Amino acid sequence: MNKQNILIAGAGGAVGKHLVEHLSGEHSLSLLTRSRTTFSSDSQASSNRIVEANVLNTSTLRGACEGVHTVISTVGASLDLRAMSDKRSFMEVDLQGNLNLLEEAKRSGVQRFVYLSAFGAESMPTAYTNAHEAFVRHLKASGLEYGIVRPTGFFYVNLEFLGMAKSGIASVIGNGKARTNPIHEADVAKACAEAALKQGNLEMNIGGPETFTRQEIAELAFAALGKKPRVMNIPAFIPTLMKPLVSPFNRRIGDLVEFLAYVATHECVAPVYGEKRLGDYFRVHC
Repeated sequence: MNKQNILIAGAGGAVGKHLVEHLSGEHSLSLLTRSRTTFSSDSQASSNRIVEANVLNTSTLRGACEGVHTVISTVGASLDLRAMSDKRSFMEVDLQGNLNLLEEAKRSGVQRFVYLSAFGAESMPTAYTNAHEAFVRHLKASGLEYGIVRPTGFFYVNLEFLGMAKSGIASVIGNGKARTNPIHEADVAKACAEAALKQGNLEMNIGGPETFTRQEIAELAFAALGKKPRVMNIPAFIPTLMKPLVSPFNRRIGDLVEFLAYVATHECVAPVYGEKRLGDYFRVHC
């Protein structure tokens, strides 16, 4: 395997941290993060180049990609409904932020750009997925070699079910019968690394090894705690009503409610790529 100079954007995030672990030692890494304190106690990151920059501020990106062969971007606005203080929209971060990074990559002579999108985003009518796929279109027209990785839902997003189970009752949107095969962040990182090290344009749709209904994921959280499941169904129209009420105060939260409501009520099953199991993940995080 030839050693490459790789920049990981969003290196301190859920997938980025696993990418650092996966690629450290084998390749020369630049870790792009908004704050270098993210890696202040991380021995793996200490041997890599830290680039402190904000993708929304083009002046801070200047020089970030110098000498870099491949960029892997996991940059995106938060998927945490509780992060009310983060009011940056998906269009601002997932689209414009990545466009800023792409322009800097082109200016610096980067040859390959790998982007983390979402499974089914090409046909999903939500602001979250529209932002992702709008960037994909720009990437494909950029002239750079590209890799696009589209995973199903991350394991960490499903920790919300574990939190609800701890409180004694969980809720699912709709009838809970829509199926999905969520995937561990480490498996997503492995796919991003694979896409970075291959040649030619590549698109990967990936999911975990187990397929569940949304109801079954909630029940799995209770099982991890050794508790009898109590699951409440929320009518699917309620989140639809919430978006116009929330969006004037926090557009990201409004768009996230829309996205979560959509995926909770539609099939989202991708080809199996990951190996890690959701029940084990829940038990580790109990």
